[in-house]
Amino acid sequence: MELIFIVGPQAVEKMTIGKALEKKIDAKLLFNHETLDIFAPFLGYTKETFRHSDIQTFRHSDIQTFWLDAQRAV
Repeated sequence: MELIFIVGPQAVEKMTIGKALEKKIDAKLLFNHETLDIFAPFLGYTKETFRHSDIQTFRHSDIQTFWLDAQRAV
């Protein structure tokens, strides 16, 4: 499994590109909204929600898990 990051400012079609790439290379897309949506039903869209899904905490853990899984598959 490869890990591809699409980075850029807001509203520049990162998700659109990610979805097209997902279909083209038969991959799975994890976008930042999904990490927020885990906490939002319980906390709403508050500062606390964003703190819990911050790249340095929850998202970092997700990325590390995907990377370790990919290393085992090699």
